[in-house]
Amino acid sequence: MAVRPSSVCTRASSTEPHRSSRSLRQPAPWDRPARNAWRTDDMDGDQPTTALAAAWREADLRHVLHNGTNLLDHQIRGPQVFVRGEGVLLWDADGREYLDASSGLANCNLGYGEPELIQAATDQLAQLSFAPSTGGMANPPYVTLAERLAGLLPEELSRVFITTTGSDANEAAFKLARWVNRLEGRPEKHKIIGLLRSFHGNTLATTAATGMSALWEVGAPLPPGFLHVEPPFCYRCPWNNGLQEGRCCLLGVEALEQLIENEGPDTVAAIIAEPVITGAGAVVPPPGYFPALRRLCDRYDILLIFDEIVTGLGRTGKLFALEHFGVVPDILTTAKGLAAGHYPVGAMAFRESLYGRLLAVAEEREGLVFYHTHTFFGTPVGSAVGLKAIELLEKRGLVAHVAAMGHRLLAGLEALRDTGIVGDVRGLGLLAGVELVQDQASGSPFAPDMGVARRVAREAADRGLLVRSGVSSDVLTLTPPLIMEAADIDRVVSILGDALSAVRERVVVS
Repeated sequence: MAVRPSSVCTRASSTEPHRSSRSLRQPAPWDRPARNAWRTDDMDGDQPTTALAAAWREADLRHVLHNGTNLLDHQIRGPQVFVRGEGVLLWDADGREYLDASSGLANCNLGYGEPELIQAATDQLAQLSFAPSTGGMANPPYVTLAERLAGLLPEELSRVFITTTGSDANEAAFKLARWVNRLEGRPEKHKIIGLLRSFHGNTLATTAATGMSALWEVGAPLPPGFLHVEPPFCYRCPWNNGLQEGRCCLLGVEALEQLIENEGPDTVAAIIAEPVITGAGAVVPPPGYFPALRRLCDRYDILLIFDEIVTGLGRTGKLFALEHFGVVPDILTTAKGLAAGHYPVGAMAFRESLYGRLLAVAEEREGLVFYHTHTFFGTPVGSAVGLKAIELLEKRGLVAHVAAMGHRLLAGLEALRDTGIVGDVRGLGLLAGVELVQDQASGSPFAPDMGVARRVAREAADRGLLVRSGVSSDVLTLTPPLIMEAADIDRVVSILGDALSAVRERVVVS
């Protein structure tokens, strides 16, 4: 429980109490108790009193702008306030328990309140709480984390840039791709191509790269130079012309090549792709897609960026999802699992050959500097937590565990087709998508305004299960903590099945 710091300043070097110029009869604003501050008499053990829970909701409605939240709906329903987490469970302000099949935002991979991560942060705060990573400055955890990541990735990806979030990492990747071309005398080679239905972040540039039109309105007009093509999505393949399933999706690479030719190969700097397309609900490309994409990038001198923000560090049953496809990108980004939700840490890794190109320019151009700095990039605390998270991932054998639990999860979800509204089940490891349809035979979707996936997610929450619904389609995405055991996997499937059946009865049958 947070303890409010004392407003009295004790100075051992003086026998006189410190007096500010402010009148003693008028306490400073920071000396006054906050209207809804935590107090011990507001708590009943680990739970807040009903009055305190109500005060939080009132304060939220008065002061908070939420991300990804329907504004009018929020004013009616109010916030869901969580107060405690342990392992794979969460508790809200009303004392209700939830099994979290979302790992927060796919980042709490080791569950909530992992003691060893908390201790790593605590120890590092006591040792060195902050140090910049700019201007050639470094700190031991920062350097060691970069070294560890380079050791986990393919040997070609030996250069590492530590960030705070996945959006930051992708921003760095875009800057690097454009910068190296500009330095080499090709400023026109700046365009970035992404896949529709993909998600790459919420900054202006990463929103522009994201292939979800529902996210483009906020911040519009978005930066120019970002293009999109259809993804390799076999269940809803835009090139379906009777070819064998999986084969028709390879036509997506031909569509990419056509776009490159239309725009001019000398104008395209990079292609960014998620190895598993999370924005579309865990869409797994067919086996030949990424090898073909790698060959395409090599042919046109285009950098290939893998966005492993979600898929990296064990989520798919491999340490990194690139291992499923046998392809090494030029740049790889990762974040969510890096500090397992206990501190904001991300990273960009890139090929040594790309760094060599920068050095070649630096030898001829004095004062060459890569500018992409945020205050908390490479902080010792975040890096220490990231190191400990990697250690626990390996020590506990979680990558193999995820592979086994992933098979169990997908098998369970497949059985939910019997509810009558599940059209497709897909995924890798503990990253799964369930697409809901009005008609299973044809795959015809529900009308968007019905919000069926959102209704299912709410029904599941009412039954004690947290899952996420898609932004612009009726897809449920599941990203359970990597530590989830078989009994809880089965419980996820059971509750979700009940929620699907309940919504079907109310929305479809009635």
